[in-house]
Amino acid sequence: MSVFKFNPKSGGVELQPLGTEGQGLPGRPKPYSRVALAIPIGGGIKISIGQSVGIGIQVSARRTFTDYLDDVSTTYPDLNQLRASKGNDAALFSDPGAFSDSIPDYPIYEGKERGTPSDKDWYLFGTFTLWVRMTSFQREHCKPFKRRRY
Repeated sequence: MSVFKFNPKSGGVELQPLGTEGQGLPGRPKPYSRVALAIPIGGGIKISIGQSVGIGIQVSARRTFTDYLDDVSTTYPDLNQLRASKGNDAALFSDPGAFSDSIPDYPIYEGKERGTPSDKDWYLFGTFTLWVRMTSFQREHCKPFKRRRY
């Protein structure tokens, strides 16, 4: 198991405090936590290039227990209610398309699927490592450890 902290943003604006899915409004879910658990899955390989130098490559995926890494999970809120309660930014980041000049008023998306809460989020990363073994340095410059007899 692993624990991680995340903070979804768009254009430098933190999305979780805005409640873009109406979190905290009557009849809507509570605000989500920005700390979550994940199951690490992955593997790698380590190869010696010489006696004291090598490389390593690792790929790891994390299956999380949250669906809010991207701030999208459930359904659209009532944008008029969201705007009145949390401000223009909350409504704008909830559905940027609703603010198009070609649409006279907010389209009625309330209750329509915005995400899929049954599919939790994943994230993936890879690492490349160059390693140096320092045993030759230790042999030449360090005294060996001697056990004491009592």
